[in-house]
Amino acid sequence: MNSEASFNDQVNKLITDILNSPATKKLVVAGPGTGKTTLFKKAINNSSGYENDHLALTFINNLEDELKKELEGIAKVYTFHGYCHYLLINNSALRFGLKERFHYYPPLIHLVIKDWIVTKTPSSPQFINEMRNLSEDDSVSYFTEKGNYYNAVGYDDSIYRVFKALSETVASPKE
Repeated sequence: MNSEASFNDQVNKLITDILNSPATKKLVVAGPGTGKTTLFKKAINNSSGYENDHLALTFINNLEDELKKELEGIAKVYTFHGYCHYLLINNSALRFGLKERFHYYPPLIHLVIKDWIVTKTPSSPQFINEMRNLSEDDSVSYFTEKGNYYNAVGYDDSIYRVFKALSETVASPKE
């Protein structure tokens, strides 16, 4: 048996094992060319529902493009940042002060850093690290207030806003 056929057999066995797993939620971490798209396609085709019932998330823009082509008509596909942006656009409860027609402006971080330096101190906090660590200190509040002022979000603060809003919803559900 040649090595390509052996590799394909191994990939198909792994895909079958994942699909037959009793876990309802699965996290797939795999390198390029290892069969993720094939797995997603088979998993979605083996389940019930419509396109809006299935979601594929990735952190990689190029993979998003490939998945959109391969999963067209059976799943919504986004990068993680893109999905948070989508949620902010479509759910006002997640925006924390942003207006309905806010701007997606990835360089917002640079603008807020300049504002901090002009209004506070010559060195700015590590805003991105603070958001990624889910800090609730004054620097993150300053960042979100500036985002509200500019009516804009960037990459990390869009995720931060969605996470915080959803966390608060789970922590204190409305009756």
